[in-house]
Amino acid sequence: MQKATNRKRSNELLGKNLSKTATIEIIGKIRPQNKKHAERTEQTLTKLLALHGRHGLRQRMTTLDEVLLKMRSELAAAGVETPALDARLLMRQGGGFSDADLIAGGSRPLLPEVIEKKLKLLSRRLEGEPISRIAGGREFYGREFKVTKDTLDPRPDTETLIDAALKTLSLREREGLESALSSQHPKPSQNNLVTPALCGGPDARTGAGMTIKERGLKILDLGTGTGCILITLLAELPHATGVAVDLSPAALAVSRENAVRHGVESRIDFRLGSWFDPLGEGESFDLIVSNPPYIPESDIANLAKDVREYDPFMALSGGTDGLDAYKIILGGMKKHLGCGGFALFEIGQNQEKDLARLVGESNMQIRESYRDLGGVLRVLEIACGEK
Repeated sequence: MQKATNRKRSNELLGKNLSKTATIEIIGKIRPQNKKHAERTEQTLTKLLALHGRHGLRQRMTTLDEVLLKMRSELAAAGVETPALDARLLMRQGGGFSDADLIAGGSRPLLPEVIEKKLKLLSRRLEGEPISRIAGGREFYGREFKVTKDTLDPRPDTETLIDAALKTLSLREREGLESALSSQHPKPSQNNLVTPALCGGPDARTGAGMTIKERGLKILDLGTGTGCILITLLAELPHATGVAVDLSPAALAVSRENAVRHGVESRIDFRLGSWFDPLGEGESFDLIVSNPPYIPESDIANLAKDVREYDPFMALSGGTDGLDAYKIILGGMKKHLGCGGFALFEIGQNQEKDLARLVGESNMQIRESYRDLGGVLRVLEIACGEK
């Protein structure tokens, strides 16, 4: 039905001597169905340019609608999956246009210097630069995070980890309350999240034997990058505190800025170093989270351009088999995970079997797995002891 409607509109354009305004109105309703159709739409636009004089419609853009049309059509022709959304985001970049302006559109005139600025942004996007890099920020779990060349671009898939953490913590809090009500002196257990000894050694934690509600949840974020995981969890869990670790000083600075933006910087201890190296002996946590590099080095060249050329190599490469970071993390996790605590790690496609083997070799258990919105197994929940 949509294809037939688009075809009718294209024929309408080529068969009538329409004004420039009428042309824009009709083209604005065309919705490319795929890359091939987007190319045909672009060809139609090219033919239409000749109908509007020697300089063509593009060279005579003067209004908001006209600039949006150009952006959307060129992005669609380049195979961008969300041309309309990207066009709106590019127009918003640098200020001057609200969402209401872009929705209303119309014949609002634009200054030549404004048009030139927007077209330069369009060129960057057409060359493959991600919107988040152009805008310097990315939304994650409903919050805006600063993104730079030194950080991994936060992606919707990683929100699965946030959902998993909140779900598990909510479940354990309810179970802990029920356990406390059943006994005046509940025994430490994984269900009530009482935090006694470390899984891998003697109890060296201040506050041992206290419930999380009494002393506050402690979270460790390994390879924090923008800080989107830890900052989001702290924003959602007002009694929690965290430690953010990253090997990159520049990335750690970005995470600190994001923490300030979202009002949680006073609850985060930022530490520079590799994985567990910056932690003290016996320092442990209720929750350990990480989105480590997990792409096999041989696969990086085949990644989409906006990933391989703009995300830091260090944040992508997981070594020969993509498992280097997991081996290090699982090897040291038991020393820093309190009994009753758990870990949540993002993983790559088809890595669950390899991770299950590594977890078993570390004498730990996968307690739960979570799929992202695309149905891909994306997050593993790991804990000490038997399942």
